[in-house]
Amino acid sequence: METYKIKFEPLGLSGRCRADESLLACAQSTGIGIISLCGGEGNCQSCRVQLLEGTASKPTASELKAYSRQEIKEGWRLACQTYPTSDGKVGLPPASLTTTQRVQTEGQEVGIEPEPVVVPYQLKLSKPSLTDAQADAGRLLKALNRQHRLRCDSIDIGALSQLSPQLRSWNWQCRASVRGDEVIAFGPWPSRQLGLAVDLGTSKISGYLVDLDSGRTLAAKGVSNPQISYGEDIISRISYATQSAAKATQLQKLVVRALNKLAGDLCALTKAKVGEIVDAVLVGNTAMHHLLVGLPVKQLALAPFVPAVSRAIDIKTSRLGLKFAPGAYLHLLPNIAAFVGADHTAVL
Repeated sequence: METYKIKFEPLGLSGRCRADESLLACAQSTGIGIISLCGGEGNCQSCRVQLLEGTASKPTASELKAYSRQEIKEGWRLACQTYPTSDGKVGLPPASLTTTQRVQTEGQEVGIEPEPVVVPYQLKLSKPSLTDAQADAGRLLKALNRQHRLRCDSIDIGALSQLSPQLRSWNWQCRASVRGDEVIAFGPWPSRQLGLAVDLGTSKISGYLVDLDSGRTLAAKGVSNPQISYGEDIISRISYATQSAAKATQLQKLVVRALNKLAGDLCALTKAKVGEIVDAVLVGNTAMHHLLVGLPVKQLALAPFVPAVSRAIDIKTSRLGLKFAPGAYLHLLPNIAAFVGADHTAVL
C-alpha cells in the first residue's frame, strides 16, 4: 500500500502514513501525543490540526460541523477524520497536544513497621577451586540455606544470567533478595532494596519509591497517562482496544513505557538504580488493570459487566517489559467488579 511522508510542525518530526491511516494514527505511531477525547470517533473535536502542505481526503460531516468554510479553506481539519493523499506538512496547535499535567502526589505519611515480601540476606561464599568446582548457583543456594536456615530451591533466570560475573566482582560476598523460596535478585553487600507503588489512573499515573528496609517514601511523582490520546474515558479505551489485538497491545506498551520512565525518574531523584527495585505494587480501575496485564476488556462494557479476574495477581515485571530487578514481581490488588477496581480495594 502506498505511503506518504508527513511532517509535523512545530515539532519537526516526520512519519510515514499509509493511505488508509488517519493523521491521528500517523502522529501516534510517530510518538506524538494528540488529544483525542472520543478515541478517534470524530465527536469531540479535540484533535484539531492544520494541513499546511499536501492534499488529503475530503472534509467529513464531523469536520464541516467543527469548522467554518473559511477555516476549511485554510486547511483546518480533525486529525482522526483526515487521510493524506500525498506527502504533506501538518501544523499542530498547542491546544491539541497532550501535555504534562500537575498530578498531586503529596500526602501525610504514616509511620508503619515494614513487612516486605522480599527479604534481603547477606552471604559470604567460599571461592571455587580445583577441588571444589561446584556450580555458582548451587554454591549460592547451599550457602543461603545453610547460613540462614532457608529452603530456597530456585533462582530467577534473569538474576542467574548475571550471577557469575557479579559474584567474582563482589569477591564472593553479596545480598540475595528472596521472595518465598525463590532468589529474585542480587546486589553487593551492603545495598538497599527498593519498592515501587503505583496508582494507575485513566488520565494520570502516580508513583512512589519506597525504601523496603525502613518503609520510608523516598520520592513521589505524577505523570499523564499517555493512553489519553486514544480516548479520555474508560469506555473510549475499551472501544479502541477491542478493535484489534494490535491496538490493545499498543495501549499496553504505552503504559509500560510510561511506568519505566516514571521509575527511572524516581530513581534519579534519589540517586538509585531501577535494578534496586525488587518489588512493585499497582492499583487502578479494572479496565486499566486488564489493559496493563493484557487481559480482554470487551466484556467489561457489556452486561452483566464481568471482569476477567477479580483476585490479586502476582506477575513477573520482566514479562510485562518493566525494567526493574531481574526477578521482581508486580503485585496487583484484587478488583471488586467491572467498574470498581483495585484503586478502591487499596483504601479499604
